[in-house]
Amino acid sequence: MKFSQYVFRIAGIYGLIVILPIYFIESDLFHGTLSPRADFYYGFAGVALAWQFAFFIIASDVVKYRLLMIPSVMEKVFYTSAVVVLFINNRLSTEILIFAGMDIIFSALFVMAFIKTKQNLTKIDHLGIAVPELEKFIELYKTMGFTYEGREKVDEQKVETAFFKVGESHLELLAATHPDSAIAKFIKKNNGKGGIAHVAIGVTGIQARLDELKAKGFQLIDEKPQLGAHGSKIAFIHPKSTGGVLLELCEKP
Repeated sequence: MKFSQYVFRIAGIYGLIVILPIYFIESDLFHGTLSPRADFYYGFAGVALAWQFAFFIIASDVVKYRLLMIPSVMEKVFYTSAVVVLFINNRLSTEILIFAGMDIIFSALFVMAFIKTKQNLTKIDHLGIAVPELEKFIELYKTMGFTYEGREKVDEQKVETAFFKVGESHLELLAATHPDSAIAKFIKKNNGKGGIAHVAIGVTGIQARLDELKAKGFQLIDEKPQLGAHGSKIAFIHPKSTGGVLLELCEKP
């Protein structure tokens, strides 16, 4: 997601830097005279300027506005194609052709952004395991040979976590830091014992995925993503909608 946001944000900034001066250099471009078709000249500048603001809108939510990436690519391709044809016919200078090369680069980056923002359930990100004592169970899992990656307090969820790498996924140990946390209630309900608290699924475009699940009738615990460990965006789906399993959607930063 960050890649796509950066691409469109940079494209918008670059476009503003390039296009805004067009409004003040008409006579310079036409060697001391004004454009014979001022409506075309300023119309082009206005449409091009509007597209830069469209890029900023796309960057604000690359999943929600993903389909706008298609005309964004077309806008770049149509312009650069015209430049190439005009250059071949000796109607534009080499300098203009080189200048248009930036739009070729942006069109390729837009295509990459479109591919990267496809909404997917990517993998089982981790298994959340509730434990009554974090230190004790960290040592237990180390003894079993799991690769320890560290611990982190997540104040928003009222837990402290410890992660162990297992192939492409992780085990997440969860200990409550407050008696009214979900993990504390889980352990109390389980007679003081730990257990598997949730299954976390890696996703891209977590908000769009939540909106889709809600529209399909799933009961959501979180309709908006919350802050999880390692800066991840997380949200939970109620076990009533998933056959008794608490599912977490997890989007990495």
